[in-house]
Order: sequence, then structure tokens, then C-alpha cells
Amino acid sequence: MKLCRILIYFLIIIFLSVSFGNNKIEKIIFTSQRDGNKQIYLMDINGNNQENISKNKFNEFQATLSPDGSKIVFVSDMSGNNEIYLRYVQSNNIVPITHNHHDNLYPIFSYDGEKIAFASDIDGDYDIYIFKLQDNEIEKITNNNEDDICPSFSSDNKNIIFVSEKDGNKEIYLFNLEEKTEKRLTFNVSNDLYPFFSPDGNMITFTSERDGNREIYVMDKSGLSQKRLTKNIAHDYWSRYSPNGRKIVFASYREGNSEIYNGFRRKRYYEINF
Repeated sequence: MKLCRILIYFLIIIFLSVSFGNNKIEKIIFTSQRDGNKQIYLMDINGNNQENISKNKFNEFQATLSPDGSKIVFVSDMSGNNEIYLRYVQSNNIVPITHNHHDNLYPIFSYDGEKIAFASDIDGDYDIYIFKLQDNEIEKITNNNEDDICPSFSSDNKNIIFVSEKDGNKEIYLFNLEEKTEKRLTFNVSNDLYPFFSPDGNMITFTSERDGNREIYVMDKSGLSQKRLTKNIAHDYWSRYSPNGRKIVFASYREGNSEIYNGFRRKRYYEINF
């Protein structure tokens, strides 16, 4: 397996969000505490031109670029608790998405850029919600007595994958937004976390603790053909596909602190037949 380390000095973080914009801009957005508090940065896909786009005294993290690269959705504690905000890249205008004085986390755009899924504990435990940008409406997707977190849209925007503790530990589930049906995808005694669809909607990358520590895995959209991609004694986690689906970026503690790496999805590196 070939890995290209993207050096991010003094990156000591708790939440690290990694995502790509569209094919034209090829940017990675991430969170770093190198300046003291959690701030959002943009950089080129090769690690160059790292820029702090937060530049404030608040904690801002879990940022994701819209598919066209024009907007950024992120979490900030600027109001005193974790709320979700939308930043317009060109104007730098910031608009609140949530203002419920609860904990709101894991925002992510749909592939058409018209919706934002997120998790909130507004009803006591964390559930998955969808915010519709056109009419500013919020729809509650999951409703149970255990935490549901880490949503991700399929490329056709018809499904959401997420993590739930409803069966005792953190497992990955798929929710069909049209049929309102749910399917469990992973079945392990250890936690499975941070799922993310490939751009073609056929594969899912995720983090699992099933082998003793956090490693990067992939599976097909039905939960079958689960394959481990990384193998080391340090934690590898929070993986994301590139826009063309041929690269995966992830965070790792393999050199003592949390840095960002990218691996190639081609067979000669991972020896996985997709």
C-alpha cells in the first residue's frame, strides 16, 4: 500500500474533518489546533497552500465543502454551544443553520448541494436531521432512544448512512429516504464509525475497531465485501473519497500525533478488486 503523507505541523486535534470539493478545485478542508483552538483550514490536495479560513477565537471544526466548492458547512461554538453554520466562500458571509442551544455535529452536504445532514441532541439523544437549503426546513430522519451520528449521503441522494448505538455498540446503518426504511450494514462487537459513500455510490469507506484499534475499511453499499485497507498499531480514522473515487484520505496517529494521509484506491496499492 502506498501512502503519501501530507505534513501538517503542530496538528494536535480532537475532531478532524477531511473532505474534498469538486474535481475543479481539488481542495482538502480540515481542522487543526496548531494556532491554539480548533480552526478550519483549506489546502491543495498535495498539502500545499495551507490557509486558516476561520481566523477567530472560537472553536470551529467538522467542516465540509459543498459539491461546487461555493459553500462550507461547519460546527462552531461562537454562540456558546456547538451550532452548525454555512459560510459562502466568495463573500465569507456566515449564516446559522441551527440555533437550538443544543449540541449539533457532523454536518455534511448532499451530492446535489441542496441538503445538509447533521446530528443533534435537541430531543435528548443524538438523531439524524436534514436541513433543506431551498426552504430552510429541517426534517428529523431517525428517532430512537440511542445516539445516531455521522451521516453521509449516497451520490443519488436517495440514501443516508449513519452510525447508531441502538444495538449496543456503534454500527453502520443505511436509511432509504424515499421508502423510509432502514438496513443494518455492519455486525461487530467492536465499534464501526465515520462511514462515507464513494462518488459512484457503490462503495463505503469507514473506520472500525474490530482488530483492536481504529483502521480504515471499505465495503459495498449492501454491507458486503468488507476489506481492511490500513494495518498498523496507531489509530487510522475518518476516511474520505476523492471526487473521482480513486483516492482516499484519512487521519492517522501513526507518527505520534494526528496527521492527514492519502492512499490510492487502485488495485496495485490496496490489492482490492472493486
